[in-house]
Amino acid sequence: MSYEGFDQYICKNGHYYFYGAGYFDDVPNCPYCGAESAFCNSVDQTNGPPQGELKYPKDFEHLLLSPAANETCDHCGHTKRISEAVYRAPTGEEMEPYRHYYHEEMSDGEYKEMTREELDKQEEESLAAWNQFNTGE
Repeated sequence: MSYEGFDQYICKNGHYYFYGAGYFDDVPNCPYCGAESAFCNSVDQTNGPPQGELKYPKDFEHLLLSPAANETCDHCGHTKRISEAVYRAPTGEEMEPYRHYYHEEMSDGEYKEMTREELDKQEEESLAAWNQFNTGE
């Protein structure tokens, strides 16, 4: 069985980055500064939409310490990034309310976005209905 997904990171210096899961044996260092990861969020895309994803940058706004800075050339108008945004590294529990989960609605095949608690409750109800069907009770 295969796994599809990606990991979202904030390094010890506060830079956000992400990589596809399975590309590294170890946690990759930050591509901007080389620092180790201080926060990781794994997103599962194996069987449908991304489960547990944190939307960037929206779900990270409350962690922002300083925004990215750009510089524009007065001569040609070209804009370049001179520094990346810096974020505070959160705890996993702190980010749970921001994670996005989806459940397939069997009636129409569409996915409904829900909280982790709603998803867990939906799965418990589905399992109970399946068990009732199999046991005839």
